[in-house]
Amino acid sequence: FDREQIQVHFYDDFIANPNAVFSEICRHIGVDPDFRPDMRERGMVSTRPRNLWLDRQLNWPSRLRYRLLRRPFGGITKPLMARLNRWNSMPAPKLDAVTRAEIAPLFTEDLALLSALLKRDVPWT
Repeated sequence: FDREQIQVHFYDDFIANPNAVFSEICRHIGVDPDFRPDMRERGMVSTRPRNLWLDRQLNWPSRLRYRLLRRPFGGITKPLMARLNRWNSMPAPKLDAVTRAEIAPLFTEDLALLSALLKRDVPWT
């Protein structure tokens, strides 16, 4: 791809100013930059299961799961499975300071290369 076709945004920037980042992306792909999506709800929040066995039953492919999601059961099982998924999900823990300090040196060189490539300071250094 040509350099002009690629645009990189940091999640930290998006959180700090979502409308500005979104407008910049829209401009880049040729969409009306004044369009404003509904950003009141946050999607794809990182979670982890309370119970791994239940998570596997609800989300991993299986013949039983496939059959339960089809007719005539689908109308009942889909909402039930969604509710169980919400109950079984809890926030993923943040990276503790000790672990961060241990792994940070592993990324020093890569972050320096990324910073040079983007001609911008990387916020995670």
